[in-house]
Amino acid sequence: MKKGTKLTASLILTAVLVGFLLYIDNSSLKSSMLSTVLQKGAIYALVAVSMNLLNGFTGLFSLGQAGFMLIGAYTYAILTIPVAQRASVYQYFGGGIVQFTLPVPVAIIIAGLMAGLTAFLVGLPVLKLKSDYLAMQH
Repeated sequence: MKKGTKLTASLILTAVLVGFLLYIDNSSLKSSMLSTVLQKGAIYALVAVSMNLLNGFTGLFSLGQAGFMLIGAYTYAILTIPVAQRASVYQYFGGGIVQFTLPVPVAIIIAGLMAGLTAFLVGLPVLKLKSDYLAMQH
């Protein structure tokens, strides 16, 4: 199989999977256990692929991507809390600093950007290290 054919097949498969997940998310199955299991399965698959890329192919042991995923998840959670429920979430902080709720796609993009920005800022000094010192940082 040629490289271009594999890429096309992967893109088509990804588009079908995203379409299926969007269909489930917008149907009556949204609050069902099937939707919950598929969402968590997609998240864990993404984490497994990132761990395989770093630990499997490069042989480097690093838990940094888990920390960056944490920052993205926390950003997403802050941006999608309904305004009416902010007082109960931030009991001691008067509803928190963020007093608005963003749509899910926008919150996902901003969460990814925050995780990427944090990874960039951490990577700047770490990638200037050489040999053993770089290995100790991972």
